[in-house]
Amino acid sequence: MLKCKYKKYLHFMILDKKIEWILRIAVWGEFVGHGVFAIRGKSDWVLWIQQFTGADIELATRFLFWIGIFDIIAAFWILIRPNRTILLWAAFWGLWTALLRPLVGLPIWDFIERWANWGAPLALFFVLGGARKITNDELLVPPKLKGEGGRMTNEQQIPPQPSL
Repeated sequence: MLKCKYKKYLHFMILDKKIEWILRIAVWGEFVGHGVFAIRGKSDWVLWIQQFTGADIELATRFLFWIGIFDIIAAFWILIRPNRTILLWAAFWGLWTALLRPLVGLPIWDFIERWANWGAPLALFFVLGGARKITNDELLVPPKLKGEGGRMTNEQQIPPQPSL
């Protein structure tokens, strides 16, 4: 048994890591699963893209393929090295794809049953620090565009335009 005055604190740290890993694996599974369906051109999803955008079947299938690739990349990124910016994107994307179902004519219950699609990435976002300041490394901004504290340096700023 560990004897130390920080035992309670260590217990919560271990619990936080377990929760983090459960959510990382859950989000990974969700995005890999949906990504594979998208790459394989799930017929319902192709029809929804056509219905929403007016694209022909070939363009809708190609678009869905690239969505699947992006979903799988996001899944592995979140599993290996979670990033709060990508998690916010995943939460937004999960919300949008769940909300899409009632918009194409399915019952509202199809949206409700998919709350975990956006809830798990959002929960992991908060487990990893939530809305605290997102660092440059999390923004995926090329180094040349980064300034101190995530702001542009004076040299990078656009000079004021003269007024007419």
